[in-house]
Amino acid sequence: MKGIRAKIVGGFLLVVLLMIGYAIYSIWNVQQSNQAIHNLQSEDLPMLIATERMAFNVANRLAVSNGYLLTGMEVNVAQFAELTEESKEIEAWIIENTNDENLLYLIEKTREWTAILENEVFPLYRSGDTEQALLTLFSKATSPARFLITSFQETAEEERSKVTTKLGQIDRAGVNLQQMTTGIAMAVILLSIIIGIVISGMIVKPLKILLERVNLIATGDLSGDEMIVNKKDEIGLLTIAFNEMRNSLRRVISKTSSMSEQVAATAEQLSASSQETSAATDEIASTIQSVTETSEHTVTRSKESTQSALQVSDGVEKITFATAGASELAENAAKQASDGEQAIGRAVNQIRTIHETVSESAKLIQQLGERSKEIGNILGLITSISEQTNLLALNAAIEAARAGEHGKGFAVVADEVRKLAEESRVSAEKISTMIQLIQADTKKAVEEMTRGTEEVEIGTKVVNEVGESFTSILNAVNQVTNEMYNVSNATQQIAMNAIQLNEALAEMEESSVQSAEHAQSVAASTEEQLASMEEIASSAEMLNQLANELREEVTKFKV
Repeated sequence: MKGIRAKIVGGFLLVVLLMIGYAIYSIWNVQQSNQAIHNLQSEDLPMLIATERMAFNVANRLAVSNGYLLTGMEVNVAQFAELTEESKEIEAWIIENTNDENLLYLIEKTREWTAILENEVFPLYRSGDTEQALLTLFSKATSPARFLITSFQETAEEERSKVTTKLGQIDRAGVNLQQMTTGIAMAVILLSIIIGIVISGMIVKPLKILLERVNLIATGDLSGDEMIVNKKDEIGLLTIAFNEMRNSLRRVISKTSSMSEQVAATAEQLSASSQETSAATDEIASTIQSVTETSEHTVTRSKESTQSALQVSDGVEKITFATAGASELAENAAKQASDGEQAIGRAVNQIRTIHETVSESAKLIQQLGERSKEIGNILGLITSISEQTNLLALNAAIEAARAGEHGKGFAVVADEVRKLAEESRVSAEKISTMIQLIQADTKKAVEEMTRGTEEVEIGTKVVNEVGESFTSILNAVNQVTNEMYNVSNATQQIAMNAIQLNEALAEMEESSVQSAEHAQSVAASTEEQLASMEEIASSAEMLNQLANELREEVTKFKV
């Protein structure tokens, strides 16, 4: 079956094929133009530039050679070498990219000309034979150079002519492509319009006939014969469906006419039943309202009980936390009391050690006092010896004076002995004074050490008493810790019972809320049912009116 879609798709495909053909032709022309431009850029233009560069290079090398022979500047030789390297690169590129015998011949002549300059002209000039070098340059190098320059320029002109010709061909190809594109585009547009007109005519004509029959049905005229189907496309199917719809409408109108009378009778019965149901629903609604109020009161009481249980639970929880904190503090106090007891024990030991050390120091200081007394006795002996020595020295001096000249030496010794005895006496007096001071200080130290020993003994007694107090405190703290532990266990048990009570109240509250919700739902359902019954009664009346109107409308159709 060839439908409307197939016709439209066929016309569209025909247009698409034309567009594809046009696109292929355009792409081919563009590729040709691109290839020509590529060849022009990669072959012709580089060859034109290379031949022009060769002409320019030969001219520059000839000028540099003349300058070298005339001035003798070595910079000209360096320039000539650079130009020669440039010429070699250009020559190598030309040989690689062309088969033109004329160009290859010119390249060969350029190399021969370069050899004449490098092997004949420059060596003659370097040997001092300037005239012969100039003669060789003018006779063998100048004319070939001009020939090469002219030949390369002519070749460049030929390449330029080729480039110009190819550019003209590319322009003409572009103009042809533009004209061809315009023509094909206009043909495609014209063909598309023709195809659209033909296909639209095939679709619109039968639709107009079908639209006329539809307008007749819209006015209520279902009479007349069925439409003849001549096509098997979508329009033919639409015509068949229209015929079936017309027949179905005729059947529906016939049935509607008979059923409208039955609907009117049923509507009257429904209106009476709905009034009776509304009265019964009112009584049910008042009963459900009472149940709802009772349930709401129960929910309120449940919420108050739950709130009280929550407060009790919070209080028990706070007591539990406080008890746990007190237990922890009691444990810390017990630990600190134990640490204090140990510290007191260590302090007692330290004080005992200090007492022993102080006692030993007191004994040593007393011994030091006794030793200082012995030193005082020895100093007294030394003082007595020094006095006797002084007297002996005085006697010796007297005896030496009596001896005259023979006793002068002995008198000097006696005088020195007397001086030593005097110094010994003075030193002994100083030592005696210092020993007296040491003895006084030692006496004071002994008194202070005695007083310190007494204070240490008193401190030892006090520390022992504090240790006993700490032991009592430790025992009391241990008892408090045990009691707090028992209180904590009891509080935790109360907290668990409070949690269970709270859960039970929550369940009761939830059950009460559900009961209230169910009662409210039933009340709402009852009210909805009452409203529905009222709507049914109203609908029954409207249905009766509609049935009458329907009978009037059905009579308008021609079956």
